[in-house]
Amino acid sequence: MRGPLTEETTAYSTQKEWRYTVAKIKNKRNIFTTPQDLKEWSMDLAEACGSILISKKPNISKIDTLVEKFVNDYNINMESLNATKEEE
Repeated sequence: MRGPLTEETTAYSTQKEWRYTVAKIKNKRNIFTTPQDLKEWSMDLAEACGSILISKKPNISKIDTLVEKFVNDYNINMESLNATKEEE
């Protein structure tokens, strides 16, 4: 059964596939855990941004999800850092 395709989900074949991708991104470990995790996140973002060279349109919903992941993970790291500083 195909879900309705909207402007935000045009890169995915179904609404279910889009939700799965969003959940998969949000459930990954903190992107600041290792340099490799941050690099993987940045490559995902670069891919989601599309390309003028090969006429690939940006995937706005994936960009939004990846940026949200960055903000959440960054905030968690800053809270942890601030807690550590307060203990010292």
